[in-house]
Amino acid sequence: MNSSYNYLIISEQRLFTDALKMHLSRNVDDVNVVQANNSGAASELSQQINSGIAILDCDIPPDGPFEVAARIRSVNRELKMILLLDSLSPLMIHQAIKLGIKNIFLKNNGIRNFILALDDIANEKSYLSPQIREKLRFDDKKNRKILRIDSGFQALSKREIEVLRYLSRGYSVKEVSNKMHLSPKSIDSHKYRIMSKLNIHDRVHLSRFCIREGLIQP
Repeated sequence: MNSSYNYLIISEQRLFTDALKMHLSRNVDDVNVVQANNSGAASELSQQINSGIAILDCDIPPDGPFEVAARIRSVNRELKMILLLDSLSPLMIHQAIKLGIKNIFLKNNGIRNFILALDDIANEKSYLSPQIREKLRFDDKKNRKILRIDSGFQALSKREIEVLRYLSRGYSVKEVSNKMHLSPKSIDSHKYRIMSKLNIHDRVHLSRFCIREGLIQP
């Protein structure tokens, strides 16, 4: 593992961040690890780190990992990013690739493989978990990787994807509004646009869509 390197861990799960910080400290001679548990803190800390790797969990309140990634890129283009996914979700993979996040790691591949992934990134290589690579192909026209199989979610915005992820877990409109710091009326509006774009008309079919796309487990 490369020595003297900066890591910004962005996750609201304290147990996860503490465990990852411990593993990094064991594998890196001179490591600087900083932690952020929300999007605001992540944006602020990313401006204080000259270079290194930002580790983005798939759950970052209140804006989600993709809004955080966009903010980091706007203030610090030297900071590399890796997105951690709980499941093999085509929706999340598509959005990450679309935003130019070249490094995506599936959590169930384990900490040892994750440390190796960080080593590749530190050495200017990109990393995709094997299961994720299998879902992608290179598109010559777009000059980037895309999903092998298209899906309706590709029309959704970053904000709509975050709303959909919360709704798919059974949160009410009011609960989503509290988590995302938006009004219930705004969440209702996002919900309407999501269902319209996906041509879905009730919560049952929305749940089935989310299961199929890997956002929730059946």
